[in-house]
Amino acid sequence: MGVLGGSDLWALGVSTAGFLAGLVNSVFTRTGHVAATGGDYTAALITNTPAGAIAAVTVQAAINELDTDKAALAGATFGGAVQMPTGSGVGVAATDGMFHIQTITAGAVTADANANQLVIETNVAGGISILVTDGAAAGVFFGSPSNNAAARIQHTWSANALTIATADVGHSVVLSADNQVPNLTLSGAAGSELAAFVKNVTIGGTLTAGSPTFTIDAIGITITDGTDDLSLLNTTAASVGAQQFSPAFRQQGSGWETNVGSSMTVEFRSYVQTVQGAAAPIGLWTLEASIDGGAYAGVLTADSNGTLTTTGIIRAAAGSSIGLAHTDGTLHVHTASAGAVSPDTASDDLVVENDDHCGIAMLAPDDKQITLAFASPSSNVGANINWNYGTGAFNFGSNKVGAVATFRTDNNVVALTLSGAAAAELAVFPRNVTVTGTLSGTINATGGASFGPADITTITVVNGIVTAIA
Repeated sequence: MGVLGGSDLWALGVSTAGFLAGLVNSVFTRTGHVAATGGDYTAALITNTPAGAIAAVTVQAAINELDTDKAALAGATFGGAVQMPTGSGVGVAATDGMFHIQTITAGAVTADANANQLVIETNVAGGISILVTDGAAAGVFFGSPSNNAAARIQHTWSANALTIATADVGHSVVLSADNQVPNLTLSGAAGSELAAFVKNVTIGGTLTAGSPTFTIDAIGITITDGTDDLSLLNTTAASVGAQQFSPAFRQQGSGWETNVGSSMTVEFRSYVQTVQGAAAPIGLWTLEASIDGGAYAGVLTADSNGTLTTTGIIRAAAGSSIGLAHTDGTLHVHTASAGAVSPDTASDDLVVENDDHCGIAMLAPDDKQITLAFASPSSNVGANINWNYGTGAFNFGSNKVGAVATFRTDNNVVALTLSGAAAAELAVFPRNVTVTGTLSGTINATGGASFGPADITTITVVNGIVTAIA
């Protein structure tokens, strides 16, 4: 039985020649000339040849199998990889790149051809969220055949760390701004880190570093303003009565105090102060110190006119000089060269030199004494020269029992020796003495000497008159 070729009529029986023997009078409860009608067969009655992943042998069973395997329109779960064709989209028919996720159009903008594998688009704030537990790292990795994690941006909440890193030796991290101009390059292995800033750096907070090295290359012997500077600047303009100081450069260490036994901070800071002036302001570079968090106290000030002021002692290393590169002695104060002369080695601790009149001035009020003292471990005033304008007294003498004061002339020959305690003073002239004024007192000739052929050894003079000879 089958459908009559070229018609919708059923036929039953076939002749030996292959022609129909006659028409069917009744089929599917219909009589007469019966035409094929929808519903004559159900899908369960139609066979299916299993192929691929479909194992059913009837059409109905195959449909049921496909229904079981299909994903729901909402909330579907896939057990394996989902492959989508190039140009797929979520939320919109794909318009940009390989895969386009669009909430709503951002306007007349398309993704760059070098970054269009995944395009995220919306007309408000947009972004990608990577969600992990507090102790896990959330990150984006950049790889290639040589290294599948050659660079990364990664954050770990519990470690308080956002890491931007390269993983290969010799690679660097470059931060660019202002039309892709590199501003900061980070490079170098551990122990030789280098941060290269190619533009000015502004720090609004605290800069903390381990062992930094700040390097400016290829300066040569000329400093170019604004190019070869490592600067701390206050660029706010001053006004009348409102000067603008520079930022302070602060350095801190810690030291141990032994009385109680504790660590104390030691800090120094320096900065520029300004004082308004008629023709120009005066700048003061100030160095201050603080111990254990106490108030800062001034240590050193240098002004823009070249004056240096200190609150303490200036210690200069042996071989220091003032006015020129050192040439003589321990400390050489040089105004101009005196010529081909060097100080004696016994008196070269302080050398004062000029090509004109030269001297050392000691200044004090009229009623105060000015003293030049000569000292040693046994006495801090072994001998001294002092002057007091108020009393009009100029004193020259020694401060040791038995000490003498000697005056030498004529190639270091002794001309006068002064010695003796109070009430027994003695002036010894080893050579002739000429007196042009009034002489009073007793004159003794000692050591076998005499005043003449009469072997006179003592002459007593009162107001210029000889009163006794012995």
